[in-house]
Amino acid sequence: MKLHPGSSQPSPHRPRARLLCSIVQGAALFLTVFVIGFAGLFTLPRLIGIEPYIVMSGSMEPAIHTGSVAFVDTGADRIKEGDIIAYELASADAETVTITHRVIAVTPEGWITRGDANRSPDEGIVKGEQLVGRYLFCVPRAGYLLNGREKELGLLGILWVLAANLLAGLLPKLLEETAGNSQPSITSRTKPIPKAFL
Repeated sequence: MKLHPGSSQPSPHRPRARLLCSIVQGAALFLTVFVIGFAGLFTLPRLIGIEPYIVMSGSMEPAIHTGSVAFVDTGADRIKEGDIIAYELASADAETVTITHRVIAVTPEGWITRGDANRSPDEGIVKGEQLVGRYLFCVPRAGYLLNGREKELGLLGILWVLAANLLAGLLPKLLEETAGNSQPSITSRTKPIPKAFL
């Protein structure tokens, strides 16, 4: 194929560069949506009184596994048998712990509870003033990721999103410049002047 001065040949690297750009931009979009969704899952419910709690033991397995994040409706007041509730209990060292167990009986004094994996009911009756709320749903294994590192993970997520979107924005220009530098040089073809004209 002849090349005339000023003409250009499409770079064989361009389709691959475009594909790479699409992959990086798609990954950046996915990461952005994931981080915003993950943060929203643990932030927005609090606006309507739904609190997340990390499950530290397996007493409610298989319904709620250890390491899950359980979401509790703190506005629930009508508790019936079979509901899973979260309630506060003073521990031996005078600290308050939150227990999430199933209601197995309702009495005039309160609720009798038991963990699904336990054979015996919990000691004592859960009073109304101990009630935190009714369990709604959980996110399995999310507690292992959080577990007191919410601020650090939030900052890391923001930095990842910014870095991914910055890369997605700069990559097309960088690849275009690289592809331009890698194009074959274009030379002018010359034809010798016949001797008869000299």
